[in-house]
Amino acid sequence: MKIQNIKLKEYGPIRDFSLAPSDFEIVFGHNESGKTALVEALINVLFKKTAKVIRYGKPRDVQVELDEAGRTINPADKKSTVALPAGDIGNLHYIQSSETELYQKDGTGFWEGIKLTLSQTGAGMTYAKIIKKVYERVGLQAKEKNWTVAKKPVVQGVVERKAKLEKYFTQIDEIAATKKRAQALSEECARLEKELQAIQSAKQFISYQAIRDLLERYRGNKNVLADYQRYDDRYLEEWRQLEAEKKSRGNIDANLQRSKTDLERLEKELSGLKRQDDFIRHGDFEQLLALPVQTRTEPNLFLPILLFLIGIAVLILSYRFRFSIFFPLTLFGACVAAFIFVQYRRGVIRKDFYENELLLEKSRLMFPELKNRDDLRKKIESVKVNLAGVESACREKHEMLQQLSGTQPREEIDCKINDLRNKTGLAEFTDLRDKIAEKNRLRAEGAGLKAKLESSLEERDESRWPDLIEKRKTVKPSAPVPQADPERKEEVSAIRDKKNRELDGLRHAIGVFEASREQIFGVDDYRAALIEYNRLVAQAAEFELEKKAALKAEEVLNEMSEELDDFIRDIARGDRGLSDNFRRVTGRYKEVVIRDRDFIAIDHDGREFPIEQLSSGTRDQLLLCFRMAALEKLFPAGSFMILDDAFIFSDWPRRQKMVELLKSFAGLGNQVIYLTSDDHTREIFAASGAHLTTIE
Repeated sequence: MKIQNIKLKEYGPIRDFSLAPSDFEIVFGHNESGKTALVEALINVLFKKTAKVIRYGKPRDVQVELDEAGRTINPADKKSTVALPAGDIGNLHYIQSSETELYQKDGTGFWEGIKLTLSQTGAGMTYAKIIKKVYERVGLQAKEKNWTVAKKPVVQGVVERKAKLEKYFTQIDEIAATKKRAQALSEECARLEKELQAIQSAKQFISYQAIRDLLERYRGNKNVLADYQRYDDRYLEEWRQLEAEKKSRGNIDANLQRSKTDLERLEKELSGLKRQDDFIRHGDFEQLLALPVQTRTEPNLFLPILLFLIGIAVLILSYRFRFSIFFPLTLFGACVAAFIFVQYRRGVIRKDFYENELLLEKSRLMFPELKNRDDLRKKIESVKVNLAGVESACREKHEMLQQLSGTQPREEIDCKINDLRNKTGLAEFTDLRDKIAEKNRLRAEGAGLKAKLESSLEERDESRWPDLIEKRKTVKPSAPVPQADPERKEEVSAIRDKKNRELDGLRHAIGVFEASREQIFGVDDYRAALIEYNRLVAQAAEFELEKKAALKAEEVLNEMSEELDDFIRDIARGDRGLSDNFRRVTGRYKEVVIRDRDFIAIDHDGREFPIEQLSSGTRDQLLLCFRMAALEKLFPAGSFMILDDAFIFSDWPRRQKMVELLKSFAGLGNQVIYLTSDDHTREIFAASGAHLTTIE
């Protein structure tokens, strides 16, 4: 995609301007000549935006024709299908005088703008804005992932109303069960009333029959009590104590066995630790470790040997040239002494090294895992600490065994329990307890029967009771006699009254629910409540689905954003990539990497320089190299680039290299249009073969 033709009329200082730019074009104009007006008109038409300060307003009479895949397009035409990227930072086709301030202002905004340009998302929104729009549409907060202030009452209202209806349905079921219970109670009360009437009608006959049965039961009770005399309470208390001691002894035996097992394990561990401790003490490892360690290196023999040879050479020369031999002999003697001293020091150092290795080899007989003296020192300290701990644990186990062994033996307890079994004729303690309970019950029952007989017959002499009962004998009534005796009358009456009170309470609860369900639950019809509940369930599910969809959309967009991050990092690599372009311009930096959304320049010594540590001119050069590399990857068939005095902070040598880089960029099927008011920049472009257009 290239610009074929530019026509601009009556805009700022420009009256009538026309240009058919070449692939390598420089537009030169002095101040107030209309260069800025031309830039504003181009970015307004091509990128649907204006400069930060619109000096001359929106252009009215401007035409820009683009050549795309062999067809001519006018971006100013509303029917045009061309879609050039927009955005202050992300626009790769337009480079203003300096982008350093734009990059420093918000690094995150820079990268989001670049990704916006690469992704071509709709109306020019970044992924973050799209996610925000999705969250706003659903009614979610982006950070907390909760409902917004406006949406939260709606969702909460649905949830609360749904919970209230669920409570209503639960109470409906409870009321149905209450009604069923009330019906059963009503039937039970009617039955009890009939029973009371039957008891009253047969009261006289039952009274005779009851007192006769009382006498029979009293006689039977006395006979049974005679057989229960051997079940004494003293035997029960003694047996209870023996069972408790037996159970306690079982726990003691278990603890005793467990303590013995623990003691055997501790003694085995103690034996191993003592062997290690004896090995340490007999090997004098602690004294050897206390000695200082010499960490010296062996002296080099090269210098002593060299001095020795020099001494010999001087001595020979003294004989040859016949000068005083005192100095050669002195030098020779000093060389010999130095050689001997070096040899002595080497021997001492080797001896220390061999002694240290011997110490480690000796200690590895017991501790094969040791690697150095520090490991040996730590192992000795560990053995001492463990030995003290295990000895203390062994003493505690011995004391516990002595305490547990001093209790009563289990065989003696079993012997005493067997004696009690022989005395009572019962096998278990629970049998005796049941027998005594039965004995007490029979005794109490007998006392009660006797008291009833005495009260009913008004006679304390038992020998006269049969005659008195015989005198009360009556004819059996024709109606069936109820199974309950007359004394059940009060019990049945109490049960009837209790059930009547319960029935009244249930009927009251049913009436209260029926009267208040519309006020409490806002429901007067079960079917309408069920329809409303189903609608609320669907609405709550829809809210949850919206929330899940928004979270999934955020996940997908974040994945797409990460893929674009990878694509941006690829721009820095390869031939004519960011690193290659920046190296050709600066000559100082061999590579540029993109790390944590930041440019890092690496020089030939491997030192790293983040973009904020670079000079303003170098930053502009880096960003321009990035844009050229990005355009070549995005538009392999060719594209255009408009530069508005983009070399303002570059020195002259680098301006020359930047022009050469732009020329090579144009030579690959791209188009470069550079606007400047600088004479030097114009001369560099002209010397490089750029077509020059001057705005008068």
